[in-house]
Amino acid sequence: MQDSIDDQPDGEGEWDERESAKWVSYVSQFSDKQRESRYQLEKRWFLNLAYYNNLMWVSWNDSDRTLREPPAPSYRVRLSVPYVLEFVDTMLAKLLQSKPIFYVQPASNADEDVVAAETAERLAAFDWRLLEMDRLAPELMKWVLTCGTAFLHPYWDPKAGEMWTDEEEPGKEGTYFVGNPGMRVISPFELEIDPTARHISEAKRVLYKRFVSIEDARDMVPEEIRDRVQASNAFTEDNVFDTRYLGLMARGGHDAPKALDDMVLVQEMWERPSGLKPKDRKKSPKGRRILIVGGVAPKPPQPNPHDDIEMPFVQFNAFGSPGRLWAMSAPDLIRQLNYFYNRMMSQLMENIQLHNRPKVTASSGCEIHDENMDNEPGEVVRYADGTEKPSYMSPPSMAGSGFWDNINRVFSDMEEALGIRQVSRGGTPNNVGSGIAISMLLEQDDTRLALIKSPMEDGLAAVGAMDLKIRKQFTEEPRLVQITGDDNRADVLEFMGADLRDNVDLRVETGSSLPSSKFAKRSLLFDLWEKGVVDQQDRPRFWKLLELNVLGKAYEEELADERLADYENLMMKRGVAQKVEKYYDHAVHKARHNLERKRPRFQMLEKNIRELFDAHVLWHEQMEAQAQAEQPPAPGAAPGGPPQPGAPMPGQGAAPPSLPPMPPMPPEPPMPEMPPLPPSPMGEMPPMGPAPGGDMGMMGGFPPMPPSGMPQG
Repeated sequence: MQDSIDDQPDGEGEWDERESAKWVSYVSQFSDKQRESRYQLEKRWFLNLAYYNNLMWVSWNDSDRTLREPPAPSYRVRLSVPYVLEFVDTMLAKLLQSKPIFYVQPASNADEDVVAAETAERLAAFDWRLLEMDRLAPELMKWVLTCGTAFLHPYWDPKAGEMWTDEEEPGKEGTYFVGNPGMRVISPFELEIDPTARHISEAKRVLYKRFVSIEDARDMVPEEIRDRVQASNAFTEDNVFDTRYLGLMARGGHDAPKALDDMVLVQEMWERPSGLKPKDRKKSPKGRRILIVGGVAPKPPQPNPHDDIEMPFVQFNAFGSPGRLWAMSAPDLIRQLNYFYNRMMSQLMENIQLHNRPKVTASSGCEIHDENMDNEPGEVVRYADGTEKPSYMSPPSMAGSGFWDNINRVFSDMEEALGIRQVSRGGTPNNVGSGIAISMLLEQDDTRLALIKSPMEDGLAAVGAMDLKIRKQFTEEPRLVQITGDDNRADVLEFMGADLRDNVDLRVETGSSLPSSKFAKRSLLFDLWEKGVVDQQDRPRFWKLLELNVLGKAYEEELADERLADYENLMMKRGVAQKVEKYYDHAVHKARHNLERKRPRFQMLEKNIRELFDAHVLWHEQMEAQAQAEQPPAPGAAPGGPPQPGAPMPGQGAAPPSLPPMPPMPPEPPMPEMPPLPPSPMGEMPPMGPAPGGDMGMMGGFPPMPPSGMPQG
């Protein structure tokens, strides 16, 4: 996958080797200046990753800048209790427990902007699934929690999406892609940032490094210099993260790293306009991008391909410090505590081994050999006469030295450092049995996570806004995508980039992604149900709110009419008339159709489409009226039965006229002519005179209704 810049035309003239070397040197100088300033940072990041991967006895080697585990005697116990892994994964689960709720702020109150903002909001939800953000978000936050800082890089991929073949335009025959947005998670090892910046939003220059296959690398350069791009042993790139991290995983007993002999280092330098010289700023008023592929600059610096994005990277931090670009991580806070915990537990295991098989004191001439020091029962061990009898050494006991108090203190310090207590890890604290108390402890832990969650929500909103800007710029042809509409129902969205107008201000509802207690949520919902606040007819959605979909499936039949009505809405928006059947639940259908008619985007539809909806709803009303008229009177009811819809009550004058005839259906697509509805067997209700014996509502109630069609006295 490549960015849109790769498909832009080359600079003036053919490729020049001297010009290429100039820009390779320019990028290398920036990288060399970063190397020494990042030394301490990378040392800390590698230690954090080692502890997260349960490699807790490694140390940093300054000579080759790698992690190594020093040798130890065979009897030395090196116990590794992965509390760094446990605490980080617990925080990760809490951060990803609830998905953020996005919305787009309209650029104005005009109907066009309101409809465009709604389209942008639905498109952002579609791109969340297209970009596999449910997979990328855990990867991103794992980097954030282990190293302190990570990044997201949205871009336009011109070689993604559906393929199409151009056979009509001469000279441009071939297969093309429609293009789609792309997203990458970038670790702190892969991004070198201007050291004067306190945040990536202030950086004038950013250098992004990554490895790609040799095939993809050669696709990035002109055909005449593809042979110059040669794969080399990537392990010689000692300043690139991939090589050292893969080696670390191999030493830790993980899967051996795959050979990187067929990989090529690609470097992209992004520069803001403020970081360019005046003459370069005139050429690239929006900034520029320099691409280096395998030590070759295939093109001169290219202008920034984005219209409204100067730096297409978004930074995410864990525990940020004022004035510092790189944040602290969870292992930074508990790594030493976890080391001391492991060290004490290892000493305990060694002490247990000494108690099970203690050392023996014997004189040098007792003639007892090492092979006699085994656990064979009943063995007679002889020693030389005149020598002191060998005896066991009593190892010191660790029970009375405050050992367990120290262990508990270290563990408690780890909990306090991260705010992840026992209750957050699924345990129940001692002397705490109240559910309210447990909920309060959980809420306290979740409050600490807001320090990470709130900036994370802002970062996701910034990424979503960039994605919409990229969509707006590069989606030049109409697209038809299937999205999840209202109430999680399938819908289809047709759009172009220009349809978004300036409505790309994506925001996240504050606190929407913070974790919440399912127990407290269900208790509240059950209270609302018992008090009658929740509509009894909305049981399927009630079960879904409770996250009890197994019970909700029992009411799937009640949702059949809603799904059918939503399908009818979709087809009628395409100009296809829909037939109304007698067995439909007309009240449900009318509610779904009217909900669609109330939306702002409905008012932007063509007049014939709106009239088609009006006719369809009117047909439902006629069928509903006919069904009510055909119902037999209830047992014990008056002979006349209840008044029909539209009939006047006593003393209210004449009844309104009968329903107007349906407007004609659109000519395309053809539909069979609908037969006229049969007249109601009840006939039209004539006006009724005043009730004998007084006004309505007096004692005695209403008089019996006369049979339909009979004159009233």
